[in-house]
Amino acid sequence: MECSKCKTNNDDKSKVCRICGADLTMVPAAIDFKAGTESSSAAEKYQGLGGWLILVGLGLISAPLMIGWALYQDFLPLVLESQVWQTLTSPGSLIYSSLWKPTLMMEVTVNIIFFVWTIYLLVLFFRKSAHFPKLYIIFLAVNLLFLMIDDILLFQIRRQLPILGQTVGEQKFSSLSAVLPTVIWIPYMLNSKRVKQTFVN
Repeated sequence: MECSKCKTNNDDKSKVCRICGADLTMVPAAIDFKAGTESSSAAEKYQGLGGWLILVGLGLISAPLMIGWALYQDFLPLVLESQVWQTLTSPGSLIYSSLWKPTLMMEVTVNIIFFVWTIYLLVLFFRKSAHFPKLYIIFLAVNLLFLMIDDILLFQIRRQLPILGQTVGEQKFSSLSAVLPTVIWIPYMLNSKRVKQTFVN
């Protein structure tokens, strides 16, 4: 055991320094206190809605706004203008497809669910709820699955309706834009020290 006063090495069982006579019984306690302080500081370093969680928060703030705008701009006319719905779902129409009705109904339903879901996630995020990481992971996975199904349905519709003016080869798959966030944020939620030490309520 090293004396904190004269730096002399003493026997571990010694109570006083053999050179200067300093009390050695306080050394282990001081070492334990220092280790505990360092451990506490390291834990506090990864607590709070900082680091990469800022990007998660910004995404959650913008998500309900974007979904709400899509519902208003793209799907509200289907409700208010019955002619649009009839044109898409009535046999004999130039742009009729049997897939329009289930596709549009799925899109409206899922977007309403996602609108509510993202608001709920936002509340859990700022409350630092322990339920947030799991529900956010499920949301990312379900969102990717939904976009993949939606892309497949739209792919089939465009194959049936060349009159739409967009060939199958030119179709933009919206699910591709969700792949990168999914493969980034799911591992982050599972492995991040900040996530584990922040969402504890």
